[in-house]
Amino acid sequence: MMKPRMNDEIQAVLAGESQGCVLCGDCLDMMKEIPDGAVDIALTDPPFSRDTHTGARSKGDDDHPSGHIAIDFESCDVSVIRQAFAAAKAKRWVVSFIDWQYALPLKTHPPDGLKFIRLGAWIKLNPMPQLTGDRPGQGWEAIAILHPPGVKRWNGGGSSATWVHGTSRYGWFGPSSHPTEKPLSLVSDMVEKFSDAGELILDPFCGSGTTLVAAKMLGRRYIGIDISQEYVDVANARLQAVDTSVPHKEAKNGQMSLFRNQKS
Repeated sequence: MMKPRMNDEIQAVLAGESQGCVLCGDCLDMMKEIPDGAVDIALTDPPFSRDTHTGARSKGDDDHPSGHIAIDFESCDVSVIRQAFAAAKAKRWVVSFIDWQYALPLKTHPPDGLKFIRLGAWIKLNPMPQLTGDRPGQGWEAIAILHPPGVKRWNGGGSSATWVHGTSRYGWFGPSSHPTEKPLSLVSDMVEKFSDAGELILDPFCGSGTTLVAAKMLGRRYIGIDISQEYVDVANARLQAVDTSVPHKEAKNGQMSLFRNQKS
């Protein structure tokens, strides 16, 4: 029987025939196709809790004075995140933006095969304000940093697990193609600090593909998985834009590559 296309794409990455791939499906099912020991680093951004998703709103208008729903995809329970981190079978780091409410459960009951090493933080330079004005806004996101038992190594030296950076909202640090898209420069710094050139990075909740774009630009191999075909398509367009030097939104409008010799 012919192998499914998904498996062919993964095998091409593992065989060195392709730098990376983006797959559509449930990550818990699809990660079963990845052999043990293949993934070096998992760097990801899973959905947050139901409370966080429900409370996330954009600025209101005359028709919607309380604001619009800002996150249009399903929330994720900590038990699913725990399973996903374990299923990644990373040889080195598992690094993930997480809902702060999930930090303690991951610390007290870490995923199989992993130890909770550090809780990092992304301090936002331009956070979403608290639209109700009756309480402080949330100006940071938690970052869970885990590692299998044994010797640890990263490229950040003695620096702290704190990233001070603006968001992709309002056009800062590039246009956003996803409600919770992280800035490319922020994720690129994390890729550089937690991985080495040539290593394989897995993002099981890849969304619009920022981790994959950073991996490609920095000479890492990558496998991305997302349950939404819409965002898989966006991720593939952004990855193609790395080769053409044309941002994917402009490419959709027919703009040509800045360099005649590059592949489209």
